[in-house]
Amino acid sequence: LADLAHILTVNKNYVLGYSVMLLYDHILTFGREVQFMWTHPFTMPTYLFFIFRYVTPLVCILNIIAEHSPGW
Repeated sequence: LADLAHILTVNKNYVLGYSVMLLYDHILTFGREVQFMWTHPFTMPTYLFFIFRYVTPLVCILNIIAEHSPGW
């Protein structure tokens, strides 16, 4: 049982760690994103960029909620 608790704690820290790194990356690259992606016409690669760019943080938020909420 102690091993399971340790594994769950490590997993929570892992989820929190990669979520923070993703947020940090978004903050660092937001200016370039605006400069290069938002000013160009919307094409299929642009749509894919925005889907991958903004769906991933939503998944991270859901993972954080699931990891830290006892009801999930």
